[in-house]
Amino acid sequence: MKILLATDGSSNAQEAATFLKSLQISKPFELTILSVCYDPETTGPEAIQPWFPEWLAQQQAAFEKHHRELEALLAPRCSSVSRRVREGHAARVILNEAESTQSDLIVMGAQGHSAVGRVVLGSVSDSVATHATCSVLVVHPNTGEKVKTSEGSPSLAVAYDSSPAAREASAELIELGLSSETPLTLVSIAPIFDYTLGEGLTTIAVENEEAVYESMNRAIEEACETLRPAFPHVQGIVEKGRHIGDTIVTTAEREKCDLLVIGDAEHSLLHDWILGSTTKFVLRHTSCSVWISRHHRRSTTEKNH
Repeated sequence: MKILLATDGSSNAQEAATFLKSLQISKPFELTILSVCYDPETTGPEAIQPWFPEWLAQQQAAFEKHHRELEALLAPRCSSVSRRVREGHAARVILNEAESTQSDLIVMGAQGHSAVGRVVLGSVSDSVATHATCSVLVVHPNTGEKVKTSEGSPSLAVAYDSSPAAREASAELIELGLSSETPLTLVSIAPIFDYTLGEGLTTIAVENEEAVYESMNRAIEEACETLRPAFPHVQGIVEKGRHIGDTIVTTAEREKCDLLVIGDAEHSLLHDWILGSTTKFVLRHTSCSVWISRHHRRSTTEKNH
């Protein structure tokens, strides 16, 4: 497995590294640690200031020191570690680096810590999560610190709707070889339909809604049985809700999950704009970390080749 850890040197980036370590992925992974400095061509007037070259050199030196610290933290989990400091537009550099290294996963903090941080990570986490062709783990503030000070494995939840993307997201977790003690919850949302625009609530409407709910319960139990050999403590929850994203977030918080996994099957120019429907809502509103799984599309690509 190849992992790209994008860091701006902030405490949030440090937490992202801590959280990655806490996952206890069984097989050693190839790690690339990446930081992005200002690019004179994209930062405008700063580039012509006499202090800029010295400031840039200081940034590069600070990143190199920070990279060595992260390498020391994660080396026991890695088969190899490479450290890279690039200049350019942060989101583009991260995405290009992920493509060139054929990364399976991009790991990053949800926010930066300064004007530099906002350029390097904070404001671009949405862009990277949306445009990446591989899976993306966005670690929210305090999650890494919470895991570091607690015992056991982080608790996981998977937004599960029986789609290929959801099934492949579960398969991706199995491939990681996480501890069998990892708490795992599958969360399905049964829609509550709005009948106010029709003729009101009818017996048939109620029966249809209950039939959907029962069908989802059966599907999530089957999914739990599939996952139980790897995650003996897996449980399934079917919640009723009018807003899928909001109900997923509420359920994950109620279950005190550290990481919410959600499958993202599609990727097109149109989808770049509509990712927010559920995935981006979850990414922006949950207090736990979010793993956007693109294992489905990567598996399809491998089959085609």
